[in-house]
Amino acid sequence: MDISGHRDLNRYAMPYENPSDPARRAINDWADRLSTHSDLLLGDWDALQLDELIGFSASEALKFIFLDPDMDLHREHMIEFAKLTLRHDDPAVRWCVMTALETTGEEFLRQTSQLARAVERETGRHLDYLCGRHDPPTGPAGPHRPPARLTRQTQQLAMDLIDVVFEPMDSQLWHSYIIARADKFGAS
Repeated sequence: MDISGHRDLNRYAMPYENPSDPARRAINDWADRLSTHSDLLLGDWDALQLDELIGFSASEALKFIFLDPDMDLHREHMIEFAKLTLRHDDPAVRWCVMTALETTGEEFLRQTSQLARAVERETGRHLDYLCGRHDPPTGPAGPHRPPARLTRQTQQLAMDLIDVVFEPMDSQLWHSYIIARADKFGAS
């Protein structure tokens, strides 16, 4: 849900409809690049032949992600993140929210990339998403360079919003763990 949901966030909530300045255009450019990560994941899905391996097609996975009641918590958080973003027009604040959301996946990729690289070596398959080979940021906005400065007024707001992004992650991870342990998909 996180990867597919982040695609939608970056496609529909993060960009400005009519970016009026370089900072807003930079946010739009970064959001556009981030929205492609789910395509990389689907490429890895195909490379690993997960349809055959787990007996659960990508389309069935998407149906589960977007329709199954077990994913309500994840979808609720994605909607809250979208509302949070749309409430705050300042590009520096929006950059902080985007950076926080991207940071939530860093540990996952740090852990999977070692295994994914071993799989690549053994099989010759490319696993761009799981190896962490995403579009590197270019231009004025990206994970290390905000497109605008925070003011004294927006600095506390940005810090509060970062907390809002990180707080649901713990409950989401526990919920995902419970679903996995319940063996809903008969994988064990």
